[in-house]
Amino acid sequence: TNVTVPMILSNFIGSLGNASLIPSSIHLSVEFGKLCASYLEPYFEQNGLVEYTLKEASQKAHIMEFTPIRALTSMFSLLLSSLQCAAESCIEEGDLKTYSARTLR
Repeated sequence: TNVTVPMILSNFIGSLGNASLIPSSIHLSVEFGKLCASYLEPYFEQNGLVEYTLKEASQKAHIMEFTPIRALTSMFSLLLSSLQCAAESCIEEGDLKTYSARTLR
């Protein structure tokens, strides 16, 4: 069986919901990961924004050969880095739900 883009997106959202974005505060970090996954999930659904963007990007000129997996890997890396920064700020502010709602909109 071939791995499809919807399978990859579903796996990322599922793993984000169980991710510990900050090792020093695992409970809050996992809770933040679940909140992030719930906010981002609609964009990752089949025929959603991420798939549409991949389709559009594949039609553009690229320095390297375009592959969906390469584009998704780059996006996941950037997204996780941003979420880790947001989680750290959330821990500092101490207000998980308000901060995550404000950050992810």
